[in-house]
Amino acid sequence: MTVTIDEGGILHGDAARDRMLVGVRTLSRLVGVTLGPAGRNVVIGLPDGRVITTNDGATIARSIRLDDPIADMGAQLICTASSAADSAAGDGTTTATVLAEAFIALGLRHIASGDDRQTVAARLRGLADRAAGLVARHADTVRSTDAVAEIAALAAGDREVGATIAAAVDRAGKLGVVTVQEGTLGGSGGASSLIDVEESSAMALDARLVDERFSSPAGSARSPHGLLIADEPLIVVVDAEITSGEELIAPARVAHESGRALVVVAHEFSADARAMLLTNSRQAGLFALPLIAPSSGIRRSDLLEDLAVSVGATLLGGPELPVRRCRADDLGSARQVVVRDAARQVQLGATSASAGTTTFSGGAADPQLLLARVDRLRRALALAVDPFDAEQLHLRLARLAGRTITLRVGGQTQWERSERRLRVDDALHSALSALRSGCVAGGGATLAAAAEALQACEVDAFAQEFADVLLVPLRTIAENAGRDGASIARRQMELLREARHSSTEDSGDSWRLGYEASAGRWCDLFEAGVIDSAVTVERALTSAASAAAVYLTSEAVVPRNQQVVSFTETTTGHHRH
Repeated sequence: MTVTIDEGGILHGDAARDRMLVGVRTLSRLVGVTLGPAGRNVVIGLPDGRVITTNDGATIARSIRLDDPIADMGAQLICTASSAADSAAGDGTTTATVLAEAFIALGLRHIASGDDRQTVAARLRGLADRAAGLVARHADTVRSTDAVAEIAALAAGDREVGATIAAAVDRAGKLGVVTVQEGTLGGSGGASSLIDVEESSAMALDARLVDERFSSPAGSARSPHGLLIADEPLIVVVDAEITSGEELIAPARVAHESGRALVVVAHEFSADARAMLLTNSRQAGLFALPLIAPSSGIRRSDLLEDLAVSVGATLLGGPELPVRRCRADDLGSARQVVVRDAARQVQLGATSASAGTTTFSGGAADPQLLLARVDRLRRALALAVDPFDAEQLHLRLARLAGRTITLRVGGQTQWERSERRLRVDDALHSALSALRSGCVAGGGATLAAAAEALQACEVDAFAQEFADVLLVPLRTIAENAGRDGASIARRQMELLREARHSSTEDSGDSWRLGYEASAGRWCDLFEAGVIDSAVTVERALTSAASAAAVYLTSEAVVPRNQQVVSFTETTTGHHRH
């Protein structure tokens, strides 16, 4: 469709897509050169006139701003997709970016030959979902600290960082938590030499934020991976429902007067109670986190009592201790409370919600009361007959004795600290996602194996070409290492087909085989330590296909310097990007 720019400066049709494509290609070329062990650096100019060099795809993507506003929108569209992969899995930014450009090129070829845009977009998404399913099916369980270290090292581009993260994850244990924060260390070494490791006790519970309106309160700090953090908060623990806003006036006043955040854990919050906290948050600057307690009945009461002991709070909610009568000394406190985004939660090897979406680190527990509580639980565990009861008692003991490992990442400048923190944060979440969902061969080999599997069962031309696109990361990695990418990809497919034809079953061993670009050899990539989180590969696939589908079905572009006319219909809520 040939369409021009209208009077308002808004572009439509091919004109809009062509300009956006310039940005897509620019971002893909810049990020693509960093892919793999031999990836190159990119020099980035900072606002203060200094320049830095990095080979971290996520950092480069976040730094891109093009002079042409419409080309820049194309770059930001792909950047959003790559960020989605990064947020979900901690890594995969570069892979998602180069795949998105290749998916767009595939779609444009088929649209030019007469295929319907919506059909092409739907096929891209559908085939990406199928390929992601194949990846998930061939994921191996992460069984060793060495495997965690390899995954984190690949994501961070630093083996020492990988080892530090693996040690922290191992030290935290299945019920512990590892977080990354900016430090104040100076120095000129790599990220690994600037990580200060801190350990503190923590209690983890599956206490969830009451609703999304509280996800961006005043005074909060939120990481790229959805962590909502309250430092030195006051804590109210209530073994009942908060039925009115009036009940929370007393604790809210104490928190506001002391200039501290307020965390309230209860069975539920009425609409009036939520409105009261929201009003105080927006108008009075109170950082309030209302959390719904996990479980129900006696189990919920037991967990709330455990929490109250852990943070030094009085358990409120009974007829004799209503919330409205609470005093300052009834409130507990902690060094930090971290609320995890339920949709993007990644636990340390956990398979159930019981591992905790909220952690209370450095609780102000009375040592004698805490010891008495632990002794009581140990005695109950020794007498437990029912296996389920014994398991729950064991979990409660583990929570009370839980720990948080904080990795504080430093640097000479604020920019260096921020960039290094993001890199370590990404590596940590990549390792944690592997613990949750398993690991696969890295170096583009898993995408190649998915491509071969699709070609073996799909006969139409579009699916065959889609499979060819999945080889782009492998080719790019090989080319960045000075090899012939096309030859490497061709040989990889030959080996996969030979493995399929030599066995009557779909052996998973062929999915481990690949090209180790750093050594220039073919090998078992698991044995060579070239492994990725399965979720990283899955999300890179689906995020790239989604971005390509959005591009292909876009019909108009509003430049950022244009005024947007308000719509007659109204919408409620908001979208997060």
